[in-house]
Parts: sequence; C-alpha cells; structure tokens
Amino acid sequence: MYGLSKYEGEHAVLELCRNALVVRTAWLYGVAGYNFVKTIMRLANEKTMLEVVADQRGCPTSAEDLANVLRTLATGTVCGLLHVTNSGDCTWHGFAEAIVRQMGLPTIVRPISTAQAGRPAKRPAYSVLAQERLATLGQRLPHWQDALARCMKRMTHLAPATS
Repeated sequence: MYGLSKYEGEHAVLELCRNALVVRTAWLYGVAGYNFVKTIMRLANEKTMLEVVADQRGCPTSAEDLANVLRTLATGTVCGLLHVTNSGDCTWHGFAEAIVRQMGLPTIVRPISTAQAGRPAKRPAYSVLAQERLATLGQRLPHWQDALARCMKRMTHLAPATS
C-alpha cells in the first residue's frame, strides 16, 4: 500500500492531461525544512550510537539538484512520467554513515532491519528509481555523496553561531 495513492495520482494526472509532466523523486533532503540529513546530524551530535535501517535501498536526492532540473524541464516539452534523483544508491544506513562521516564524529551507526525499526507503514526494500529516460534528455544529477557534501557544507555555513 506504501506509495499507492501517489501512483494513482500520477496516473490520474497523465490520463487527464496527456502532455503533463509528472516527476517522481525519492529520499529528498535539503537545507530547508525537516529531513533525514538534518535528523541524523542532530542525533549524531546528541548520541554515541544510532540505529538505522539497512535493508531498504533508494536514491538520496538533493532538493537543490532537483530544483535545477525542474527549472530546465519547465521550459521544455517533455511529458509523461520522469524519475529525477541524484545518481547512485544506498541504504538508509549507508546514507546515515556518510552523514556522520562528513561531520567527522565518532558516532557509531549500527545497522538494523526494517522489522527491528518497527515502523507502522510497510516500505519497499528496493525503491531505486530508473534514470535512463532522464539521461536520454541530457540530464544527469551528481552522485548522491557529492550532493550530500555540498548540502552539508551549506548547512554548516548557515548554522547560527553559538557562544
């Protein structure tokens, strides 16, 4: 059932408007708002060990990179369904490890299973989105690790000074 309403909404839009463009993305994060990167950064500063799901794989996506592609797509004639994510993929655990590593903290990131996490909604184990169509349009987003480093650098520069 996870994602079913999004899927149905995408298809309803495309059925009602044949020249519409529906962009599907995943694991979105950025400088603004609440997201996984900010949560892991906060928890890594508060705890010596984090437990993060290691049996779900997806594509972390920088909101900044997504916005740049959307800006380009908005001026074109592309229609249909298009997947837009940063390149590469990882597990939530691998994503969290990369965040903690970028922070230079000794926080341990322990892998756990989805079952151990006890989330109420079932989530797919593999949600990596195919990017072939995006590539045929001459678009390719940077690797998720490069995008993460860029985003975290901006977050650090925007953080309020503490005394």
